[in-house]
Amino acid sequence: MGQFTSIITGKRELSARAMLRVGFLALVAVCLFVGGLVWNDTSKISEETKSFHDGELVAAIESEKMLFQLVQVQQLLTDAALTHESTPVEQAKVVVSDFKSSTDTLEKSFAGMEDKSAALEATLQKLRSDFDTFFSNGLSMVEHYKAGEHQLASRGMKLFDQDALAVTGLMKSFSEKLEHRMALSLENNQRHIESLLTVLLVSGLVLLVILAVVYVVITRGINKRIHSVSSVLAEWRTSGMEPRITGIRSTGVIADMSWLVNDIGDLVETLLREITNSLQQMSGGDLDRRIDTRGMSAGMKQVASVVNDALDSMAGFKRKAVKDQKRTEDFEVVLSDITRKLQVL
Repeated sequence: MGQFTSIITGKRELSARAMLRVGFLALVAVCLFVGGLVWNDTSKISEETKSFHDGELVAAIESEKMLFQLVQVQQLLTDAALTHESTPVEQAKVVVSDFKSSTDTLEKSFAGMEDKSAALEATLQKLRSDFDTFFSNGLSMVEHYKAGEHQLASRGMKLFDQDALAVTGLMKSFSEKLEHRMALSLENNQRHIESLLTVLLVSGLVLLVILAVVYVVITRGINKRIHSVSSVLAEWRTSGMEPRITGIRSTGVIADMSWLVNDIGDLVETLLREITNSLQQMSGGDLDRRIDTRGMSAGMKQVASVVNDALDSMAGFKRKAVKDQKRTEDFEVVLSDITRKLQVL
């Protein structure tokens, strides 16, 4: 087949493949790592959000309701003391029942918080106790007013107002602690969100770098293989048909093209060699040497047939020339014999 020119070495091919494998594994590793970080941060965000929704948010809503209920009870008992009517007292008892329901809901909300606060639970227990005292003193105040015990009623009103202020202050303290917890929860959520955004940004940059490296490696590999094809074609044009593409991958479009170029080179080289050998044999006197067209393409067979026809014509002319030369030699012999005989006469 001739001396092959090595265009792509096996070492470079192996290196390119290794780099592509490393790049793919790096992509998988980064995706898994980023997926783990994202899952961790999203889980924390979900937990914080659930804790905030089931804990702090519920507690905030209930604490606002309890503060409003405290004001309602104070207003209703004050009205009952001044009007001596029983309806405000009954309404106050309904509000107290709602207040206790709110405290129960508030206590349950502590279970939904990410970390239970002993300070909040202790404050809630004291709030229940102080509210019971506040309501009990309020009822005593109403009874003193109804009984006309103005001195005791006045003292009860003062005590009732002090209890109201104490419970209100306790409620405000509870609300402040709750707001602090809500702020911490929102801050934690914000921190997890920022961490998630940072992970996504950094991982995106890393993926871009890896993709850029993979793109460069693939592009260089493709360019090298395409260059191998163009180099062989250039050598065919300038020197001879001996060079071939080596180091071809077993699969791929460029591999198929490279094998096809080599096959075409084999066929063209065979055709040219056959034509050259036939002409050389004819020049040496062998008039029967013809081009063997087996394995050639249809176009090459047509060219070979034209050349064979030309060789047949040339062989015919040469045979005729040889025959004419023999006739001339025979004629000269006869003519020489006649001349010799005439000289004798």
